Amino acid sequence: MGITTCRTCGKDVDSNAKTCPGCGAKNPGLKPKDMVVRIIVFVIIVGGITKCTLSDDKDKPTAVTQPAAAAQPTDTNDASSNAQLVNNERDDAKPQFDTGLRGPDAKIMSGANNGSAGGKAAQFELPISDDEAKYLSDMPCQENGCYGNRDFYRFITKTYPDIGNIAFPKDKALKGLPEDELEPFKNDFYRALYLAKRINLANGQTLFDFMEKCSKGFGSTDQASFNLEKNESIQFFPVLRRLDNGKEEDMQILFDRTGAKVTARSPWFSTHIIQDQDFLAQHGLRCWSKS
Repeated sequence: MGITTCRTCGKDVDSNAKTCPGCGAKNPGLKPKDMVVRIIVFVIIVGGITKCTLSDDKDKPTAVTQPAAAAQPTDTNDASSNAQLVNNERDDAKPQFDTGLRGPDAKIMSGANNGSAGGKAAQFELPISDDEAKYLSDMPCQENGCYGNRDFYRFITKTYPDIGNIAFPKDKALKGLPEDELEPFKNDFYRALYLAKRINLANGQTLFDFMEKCSKGFGSTDQASFNLEKNESIQFFPVLRRLDNGKEEDMQILFDRTGAKVTARSPWFSTHIIQDQDFLAQHGLRCWSKS
């Protein structure tokens, strides 16, 4: 404690006194400059509390009304718009097999209307050949006397001799693998080529011809594989070029096959190649080579 003078009457008072014993002034020992300091401190404290409260409220989750589902985009002649939509597709799937057969034995059943963006995924029939049926019935073939991978490969190359001239592409991811570990990839690759020979595209090519003549080439991830129910998953990854700048563009062609029924895994590029003759222009693409 200390003695000071009352700021009102000038009499000696305790510096901590609540009232002046002489004139009754409140806080007689508090000088004007002290009052200013206290006011400033008070304002700072109140301001800090208010800011924290607002910040807390801002960080709290607020109820958001979910917008109604957007309508599917309709067909448009704007190739660049379609290309932008399609490039966002990028279906995720594991490589599968595809090959070719002579003649149009891939019959379209149903699908998107003129390949319009966001339409229904294409479906078509791909009949199971007798040798495929044998192969599937004996799967997995682990003993002599059953119809296994080597038998089916001989059937493939006998039916389509040009497939036998295609070497299995060893991409970076497969380099260094011993031959026995490469064998499953090879089997899936050549089964894929066999199916690609039999799948007809909307532009009149087989999928095999499109991959061989329009894409940069075949890759080890172009494959066809079976699940436990013996349904097939078919995947090809063509490398094409952009119409606008000529840069390489990686695309995906993805099908699921259950029995003789094949369904595109998306309503985008995988569907458009089956249903739209101008599927390349629709996606703003051209063949990798101009020739």
